[in-house]
Amino acid sequence: MKPILLICCFFWLVSCKNSENTGNPGQNPVLVSDKTAHSEAFNRSFELLLDNYFNLSKGFYAQNDSLINQSARQLSISADSLALKELKVDSLAMAACYTYQQGIVAEIKGLLGEPVLLEKRKSFQLISDQLYELIREIGYDRKKIYHFFCQEAFSDQGAFWLSERKDAENPYRPSSGSNCAEIKDSINLVLSN
Repeated sequence: MKPILLICCFFWLVSCKNSENTGNPGQNPVLVSDKTAHSEAFNRSFELLLDNYFNLSKGFYAQNDSLINQSARQLSISADSLALKELKVDSLAMAACYTYQQGIVAEIKGLLGEPVLLEKRKSFQLISDQLYELIREIGYDRKKIYHFFCQEAFSDQGAFWLSERKDAENPYRPSSGSNCAEIKDSINLVLSN
């Protein structure tokens, strides 16, 4: 019996070693699984939504109004075309998903109508909050998402944002010298292969 236990332990250790991140040091791994609870159509539409959101965040970090507006328009398109009908959830969860989707689209319109960067950032915060809730509601399982908080944003009122990286650039305080970024949560529902 003991040799069988030793052999099992050996294979378990080998499999754990093979699953470690082999990427470049200092980079965060992008966890993507082949297994998912959602359809391919939904996953593609949601990944596009996330990519556009992350580009919007980069625009705020760069304080580039043109990039912010362009990314916001792309985010609006991807939010409008999100394949929520592909989800296999109950009607209550589906209603919540549609509410978050519509809230994101409405905030993007508000963001695009604001001429002042500070007001655009306030809309970005609301978009971030609704996207976080949408990710949790659907049980997004393609990659790990980090939920950051900056206490110093908006005169110490604080604000949240999302990133796929642990070392995220702070869209609220890009040039302050203080990153004030704290990970408050991570959504890691990636299904193992």
